[in-house]
Amino acid sequence: MKSSILLIAPEAQSLIVAEALQRELNLCPVRTPNRRAGIAALRRAEYDVILLDIARANVDHLTDALFQKTGTALVLEVDFRISSPMHMVRQVRSTLQLRSQHQTRARESALATVKGELRRSLTGLLLHSQIMLNQAPPDQQAKLRYLVELTGNLSDCLRA
Repeated sequence: MKSSILLIAPEAQSLIVAEALQRELNLCPVRTPNRRAGIAALRRAEYDVILLDIARANVDHLTDALFQKTGTALVLEVDFRISSPMHMVRQVRSTLQLRSQHQTRARESALATVKGELRRSLTGLLLHSQIMLNQAPPDQQAKLRYLVELTGNLSDCLRA
């Protein structure tokens, strides 16, 4: 999945950075000239990284509103007047790599949690099925044997 970048900076400065991001990272950032337009862009789409010109980051109601709308995006406040486009490319690259690592860890953690919960549920189902099999009338034992076998197979798959 391609990363999405939002640049909030004056037109001339954001154009140079956008071209560098396109050339170096093959990304086509959305450019907005000010915080108000940035907020509008955040209402329309979700972004991975927001590059905000620090000259535009004066603390006021628009800045507060902007930061409230960022969602899961990582905000990089940069002074576009003194930072080189390649410096910003490096910052975006490292931020995207860090984001990817965090997402991978979160997915692995969620998977481990789900597997653990499934194992516990299957263990309970297997025990319950075995108890029922021992107490079941002969006409129901075939179905319960199948349930015990199926539950055991699912448990084995989760262990693998």
